[in-house]
Amino acid sequence: MEDGLPPQDYAELLKELLVSQSDLSYFREIPLALQEKIYEEIKAYVHRTEELQKPVYRVMAAATKFIPNFIIARLALDFLTPYIIAQVTLHLEPRESANIGKSFPPDYLGKVALYVEPALSAQIADLMGLNHVQKIFEEMVKFRFFRKLGEISDHIADRLLIDLVLRMPDNEALAHISVHMQNRDKIRRTAKVLPPGKKGEIGYHLQKLTNDKELIAIFLNGNT
Repeated sequence: MEDGLPPQDYAELLKELLVSQSDLSYFREIPLALQEKIYEEIKAYVHRTEELQKPVYRVMAAATKFIPNFIIARLALDFLTPYIIAQVTLHLEPRESANIGKSFPPDYLGKVALYVEPALSAQIADLMGLNHVQKIFEEMVKFRFFRKLGEISDHIADRLLIDLVLRMPDNEALAHISVHMQNRDKIRRTAKVLPPGKKGEIGYHLQKLTNDKELIAIFLNGNT
């Protein structure tokens, strides 16, 4: 059981960094200090690679202005990794990214989101529309990318987040996402409008995930 938000879950951090679909729970068997060292080395390597390739991503972003979105999506799916598309996104306006993103399948965009700052991902999500964002969230849930979903949810507009939560049937996944959110006021505002049954089930799952009494109370005691 976690004591609030786990600050050093390197297995989950590594899973997101590598966009891995594998079960990396075995990584937790390594001594914590070594987990941290391995994770930081891989993260530093990714950062060095990113810095060297920035000029290329700027050129690619400029080129998107002259290529139809459906062709960009087809080329990306055939030849480019989600990491590369994420780096191109950093050099586009959020509305441009949202328009292009509508041509991509949700599972691909879920992996792209792992490499984009949560605040920027939330800006893009707010411009994409509920149906598409819901599919992206559901794909990310399948891969258990709960930490990243929590980080994005902290920044998403309240109305969009509420609509997403109401539409998502997996209340256990919603509990996992809540554990990784920092914005308690947003959690309270969202929980306040949920049907009692859904709210209670999220609280039930939270009891098994965390010792954070304040978070659990939001869903079980109606504290706002």
